[in-house]
Amino acid sequence: MCNWNFLRIFSRRADAIIVCNRDGKIGKGTMFEFGFMVAYAKRIIFINEPKELSILFPYEVGLNFD
Repeated sequence: MCNWNFLRIFSRRADAIIVCNRDGKIGKGTMFEFGFMVAYAKRIIFINEPKELSILFPYEVGLNFD
């Protein structure tokens, strides 16, 4: 998620983002980009429970295909 043009287009059209956070790690750049998702009121779904979040925001963990 480092391409700003992609992020600008994606954040307006998508309903949610799915974050494949291996071992629950989240980088600083990714945390910054989550701010855009929160501002656009988009759902943030993590594959694994995130660890050591520096900023609190609403998110979900896991995918439910039922």
